[in-house]
Amino acid sequence: MARAGATVVMGCRSLSKAEAVRQEAISTGIPGERLVVMQLDLASLYNVRDFAAAFLKRFSRLEILMLNAGLLVEHKLSVDGIEETFAINHVGHFLLTELLLETIRKSAPARIVIVSSEAHQSVSSYEVFEKHNLLNPSLLSDMGHYARSKLANVFMAQELSERLNGEPIYVNSLHPGLVTTNILDGMIAQNSSSLRFGLFLKPWMPTLGYDCDQGAVTQLFLATSPKVEVQNLRGKYFVPQGVELPAAPLSRNATLQKALWKLTEELIAERAPAKAPKIPLP
Repeated sequence: MARAGATVVMGCRSLSKAEAVRQEAISTGIPGERLVVMQLDLASLYNVRDFAAAFLKRFSRLEILMLNAGLLVEHKLSVDGIEETFAINHVGHFLLTELLLETIRKSAPARIVIVSSEAHQSVSSYEVFEKHNLLNPSLLSDMGHYARSKLANVFMAQELSERLNGEPIYVNSLHPGLVTTNILDGMIAQNSSSLRFGLFLKPWMPTLGYDCDQGAVTQLFLATSPKVEVQNLRGKYFVPQGVELPAAPLSRNATLQKALWKLTEELIAERAPAKAPKIPLP
């Protein structure tokens, strides 16, 4: 996107790692002024608030918000006392979107792209979203935590799209494919419950998975393709490479979808209270 002329703001937990990526991109000919690194730790809701405030001081427009952070950890709470995988993959993204939404509205037409996963298909019961279970890091395996957070991503895309009620902001979720990132390294390093799965799959990743460029295609399609607006794609779920498919049957339960939205708002209000703009029902 930077090569195409966009200013790309990289919200990253590790500034040193992000800057190394920025320098690598600059070395390929991308102008440095188009790549901005800002500190963002989605595990901390107050840090999310700080990032949003810093972003809004520096920028007056936001045409594309790509919610791309993903973590898979086991038996751990965030600094806000929420199961950490859910906190980072869903709650932090939710708050960030709320805080930036008015700027996105002023920049419309705009896109919000939420990276989910086919893992969301494995969630069979909404009981895992009950509040006491979201505060219990021992309830599920690490893959169970991850799948729950990825279903929450699908719910968020659908509910936000409904609440925007036809505004020129196109919100969709996606599965990027099996991509050769370092997410399996975390499973292996933590000696997690999915250790055997990680050890089995990792040697096959270069053969079975997409490289990072290929894995970004569906995100880029939803972020930049004219088809999104021409076909009025809203609240949909996509798989590689830019193919629309139905999400899991559980994701089509509107009652559960709205309940999760309300519960996420309650968690944020309890754990990191502040006056944040709300997205009203249509």
